Amino acid sequence: MKELTLARYEAQGNDFLITMLTERQLLDLNASLDTCGLSRSDVARVVCDRHRGLGSQRGHVHPKGADGFVLGVHNSTDERQADRVRMHLLNADGSVAETSGNGLACLAMASFDARIIGTGPSIPFDTDAGEQRCSVLNADSARLAGPATPIRADDLAQRRSVEVAMNPVGPGPEIPRQLEERIRGTFGGDLFCLGTGSVGNPHLVIALARPPIGGDRHALDDQAEELAAAVSKLGRIYESYFSTGINVEFIWPYRSNPLQPDQAWTLQMSVWERGAGLTVSCGSGSVVAATLAHRWGFVRSPDDVPDIAGDGGTEAQLPSTYRVNMQTAPFPGDSGSSFRYWVLTVPEHLEAFNRPQLVVEAERVETGLTMRLDEVSRLLDDLVATTDSKR
Repeated sequence: MKELTLARYEAQGNDFLITMLTERQLLDLNASLDTCGLSRSDVARVVCDRHRGLGSQRGHVHPKGADGFVLGVHNSTDERQADRVRMHLLNADGSVAETSGNGLACLAMASFDARIIGTGPSIPFDTDAGEQRCSVLNADSARLAGPATPIRADDLAQRRSVEVAMNPVGPGPEIPRQLEERIRGTFGGDLFCLGTGSVGNPHLVIALARPPIGGDRHALDDQAEELAAAVSKLGRIYESYFSTGINVEFIWPYRSNPLQPDQAWTLQMSVWERGAGLTVSCGSGSVVAATLAHRWGFVRSPDDVPDIAGDGGTEAQLPSTYRVNMQTAPFPGDSGSSFRYWVLTVPEHLEAFNRPQLVVEAERVETGLTMRLDEVSRLLDDLVATTDSKR
C-alpha cells in the first residue's frame, strides 16, 4: 500500500479523518508502515496537524487537520454488507483513544456512505472500550454516492442524524486530594460538584454555578477567546494529575429550572480532551457529564416531570431514562460555533440493561484526500522541528 485515501467527517464540530479498510488492506498498511519505519501514530500526527494536515475545504471551525484519525476495518464484500465494523481511533497527538461518541457517529456515516453498512437496526462497532452500537437515521440512500461515484456539492452539505449507544457510565479514576483542593480553591462557592466517570475513556466533570471565567452565561459569544484560554490552561493542569491523562468537562447552567432555580434544564459545556486539547465538543464527555449531573441533582429536563397519581398520595415513579439537554460553549473563531446535544441517561440500577443514548448530527465534509506513505516521514520531521522550535 503506497498511499491512504481518507474522508473528513464532522459531528457536532468534532472532525475526524477516516479511512475504510478490509482486514487484508489493514495488513498491507501495517506492512508498508513497517517498511517505512513508521507507525499509525506517526500517520495520525501528520494528517491531523492543523497547519500542515490534510484538508482544504472549511468545515464549521477548521480548514485542515482533525481531532482524530480513524481506521474503520470491516468484513463487507461485493455480495454482502458488513455485520460489524472495528474502530481504531488515534488522537491528533498520536495517542490511542478507547472510544469517542462523535468519532463513532462519523465512522457510522462513513461506513454507510461506502455502503459497508445500511440503515435499520443498530450495527455493532468494536472499540477498545468494547462493543458499541450505532444507527444512521433519516438517511436517503438514493442520494448517497458510492465510493466510485462523483459526489455533488449538495450531497456534501447534507447532515444525517446518528444514534450511538454509549457504554454505561461507570466509575472513573480517583481524584487526587491535591487536585480536589486546587479546584475548590480556584472556584470557591461557584463549585457545585466534581467527580469522574468513564464510558471506556476517563472523564473529570466539574459542575459550576457559572462559566469558568465568571460573568453572564448568555454573553459568552463575546468572550469565546477568554473562555478557551481559561479552559485550555485549567484542562492542561488538571489532566497532568492523572498518569494516563483524562478528558476534562466544565459544565454550568445555561437555562435554569424555573421551578427549582438551583437546578438547570439545559447545561453548557466546554471541553479539554486528552490527546487533542481544546475541542469544539465531545460526545463521550457529554454523556458522562449529563449522567453525573443528573445523579448530582444539578440538572433536570422539563421532559422528565413524572406523572403524579390522581389521589396525590402515591409517590411518583420517575421514568427509567432521563433526557438531558446540553449545549457546547461558543468556540473561538469566525463561526462562534456551539452545538446542541441531547442525551438519554440511565439510572445506576438499570445500567446493566440499558446504555445512555447519544444522538448527534454528522456530516461528510471532504472526500478523496490522499497521503502518500513515503511523504509521512518528511512531514513528520517538519512537524517535530516546528514543535521543537516553539519550546
